[in-house]
Amino acid sequence: MSSQQIGQARRSKRPPVIPDDVTDPAVVKATGRVTLPMRVRWSAPARSYDLADRRQRARVYEQVLVEGAEQNVREIIDVDELIALWDELFLPDHVRRAWADWLAERRGMELELSCSRLEKAIPRETDEGLQGVVAGELIENVSDGGNAPATGSEV
Repeated sequence: MSSQQIGQARRSKRPPVIPDDVTDPAVVKATGRVTLPMRVRWSAPARSYDLADRRQRARVYEQVLVEGAEQNVREIIDVDELIALWDELFLPDHVRRAWADWLAERRGMELELSCSRLEKAIPRETDEGLQGVVAGELIENVSDGGNAPATGSEV
């Protein structure tokens, strides 16, 4: 196992960080373009994200919620925006559960523990066979062992 794989395995089970002052209005949140520190974006080269772009903001939130230290979460995560992005975020179960519990306790909100985007990507059994969605494109005829051509784009 490589050192990168070992690091990933250790980090994947790390408890999520939820700072007590994450909702403190005195804490200025990042805006505009950000570059995540290597501690957060450790598996790929440095990259700049535009927080004004919803998709890029969601990717930043995913990385910070899973890999971030208290300071990263404090400076990046806006709880109202987290709630707005909730159904779009791919998060490990333990991270999603921790934040859902925190939001239930602090905001009285009950949020889904599953990602609606992920549910759309899970293959489903139909009368015609197994179908699935990958990157928003329908893939048909998966039940034949993958020998039939798929429609849509490959990921």
